[in-house]
Amino acid sequence: HFRGHSKGLGQATPEDARAAYTDSSIANLSSIVVLAKTATRSLLLTGDACGDKVLEGLELQGHLAPGGTMHIDLLKLMHHGSDRNVEPDFFTRVIADHYVFCGDGFHGNPERATLEMLFGSRPAGGYTLHFTAELEPIDVAGKKDYEKRRAAGVPFEIRTPGALGRIEIALD
Repeated sequence: HFRGHSKGLGQATPEDARAAYTDSSIANLSSIVVLAKTATRSLLLTGDACGDKVLEGLELQGHLAPGGTMHIDLLKLMHHGSDRNVEPDFFTRVIADHYVFCGDGFHGNPERATLEMLFGSRPAGGYTLHFTAELEPIDVAGKKDYEKRRAAGVPFEIRTPGALGRIEIALD
């Protein structure tokens, strides 16, 4: 089964959700966040930052309207996909074609709760999940759930390193 924790998701107002980001680590809150853009592509590298601070920074720099949404090509999930660094509002405001999860199951990351937030915020699918580790040792039951979602017609892809031992994402 899944090696992690969940903080219990429920119906919350946007204000409640923004207040619920729970990672208080000074090192994580000091993470560097990078929005890299070319004329046709964009990617957001979040380090271990909290999603509310990422949203605040994007708003302060004029990349995201207050309360608005933005599209990026690739989002590297904060803190290896920890549910302490993201809330559903983050996924409804920052919409990506590719989501990268670099956790290997240590400390439960990436956490199923984070993926459930993403699935709940993007029920129509249309994105690819990239894992830098195989899913079997991280979340066996989760892998089966993801496969059921795809079989039920939710259009998203899952990519793992496989035999190559790496993931390549072409954003050309």
